Amino acid sequence: MSWITILLLASAVVLIVGLVLIIIAQIRSSRHIETLKKKTEAPKEEEPKARPKVSHGAQPAPRRKPAAKESAVKPKPAAPAETPAEPQKPEVRTRPEKRPEPEVPAKSFEPKPYPEYDNTRAMEQLGLSQEEADMFISELVVQIEEELPNLDAAYEQNDLERLEKVSHMLKGSATSLGEGGVADILVELNTYCKSGKDRGVIGEHLKNLHYYFGKLKEKFGG
Repeated sequence: MSWITILLLASAVVLIVGLVLIIIAQIRSSRHIETLKKKTEAPKEEEPKARPKVSHGAQPAPRRKPAAKESAVKPKPAAPAETPAEPQKPEVRTRPEKRPEPEVPAKSFEPKPYPEYDNTRAMEQLGLSQEEADMFISELVVQIEEELPNLDAAYEQNDLERLEKVSHMLKGSATSLGEGGVADILVELNTYCKSGKDRGVIGEHLKNLHYYFGKLKEKFGG
């Protein structure tokens, strides 16, 4: 055989083998396409529904209780409403009017009885006439009138020491000119202020002093 013949045979074999391979490839590709079609035509499975996420802090909603069955018993008709009785008015008790208490009259001052002031001692001891003795009594009236406010102020302030000093000064002037009346009162007031502290007693002495000084002033004040 010549080499040409061998070449032709080899090319023929190659062609045959190529055709066979092409046919086999086509068959495989057709099968692959059919399998793909079957897969695409198959019904899709339902995807499972996603469960709602429950947060850890949230509590599940409470289940509702089934509604109670209506009672087969018919309700009794309501009794007719009674007409309300009229409210009784409370008794108003009137308080008895208070009668004004009778005013108790203030206790009037009753002065202690003292003899009238007499200036005979001044005439006897000093050798004065009646006119001269009366003139000295007029000066005593002025002195007592000036010191009475000091006595009253000392009494209001409960100043016993001041009361004792002023009454001692007036006592010396009054007793050197006479006796009785204001002289006796000043002696008692001064004596009590040295040891006593009762304001009631001192007040009574001052009231008597004011009372009898008024009488002395009427007679010798001019």
